[in-house]
Amino acid sequence: MHILLANDDGIHAAGLKILAATLRQKQRVTICAPEFESSGIAHALSLHRPLLLKKWGEGDYSVDGTPTDAVFTAFNHLLKDDLPDLVISGINPGPNLGHDVTYSGTVGAALEGSFFGKPAIAVSLGAPAQKADDFAAAAAALAAFIELIPWEKAGNILLNMNIPLGVKAPYRFKAATLERGRMQTSIVPTIDPRGKERLWIGGVPNDLPSSPGSDRDILNSGSIAVTALSLMAEDGAGQKELTAWLG
Repeated sequence: MHILLANDDGIHAAGLKILAATLRQKQRVTICAPEFESSGIAHALSLHRPLLLKKWGEGDYSVDGTPTDAVFTAFNHLLKDDLPDLVISGINPGPNLGHDVTYSGTVGAALEGSFFGKPAIAVSLGAPAQKADDFAAAAAALAAFIELIPWEKAGNILLNMNIPLGVKAPYRFKAATLERGRMQTSIVPTIDPRGKERLWIGGVPNDLPSSPGSDRDILNSGSIAVTALSLMAEDGAGQKELTAWLG
């Protein structure tokens, strides 16, 4: 299987390097990732400037753009005559749960892969990574997951996976819904050296009760939470209501 790896933490991120090394033991892997860290950038595409493509090693490339730029470049340029069978984005050094998936550059890169008709997985650690062993354990779990799924039948399924720290075999993969309660957020005002007010947007851990069967609930139970996503813009129920309003 030919796997395209991307992320939102940059070509030099530990999670990406360790995942690539793990998967290359059995699979053919191409990396195309952002050159620099670009978390929280969602599914942004650079349209107003050219991108610089760099080769860092055999099968390892970066672009000085967004996670979506990286996957777009891979499909339309680097691998246009040798398309991947699967796209994996990660491993992100912290969770992407509930509404976070709409902000996540990790999910954005995977989403772009699914737009090209390929199955894609966004992979995150369920808590901030402490050491390389955290990524290695998660990479081993992901490698096991890849062996479970009949990818030739998967179409362009888009999966979001959150793996607990210190996960060990035998792995417990569980289908999860998205947590409905949003991340608790904060804005911290500061004054810059020129006397202008600046605002830092940040998130803090959500300590509200989790919904049964949600990604956060399953992750908290020690299992690996896997959610099938659909981030297409149309809302079927809302469209029916709109049609009723407009006649």
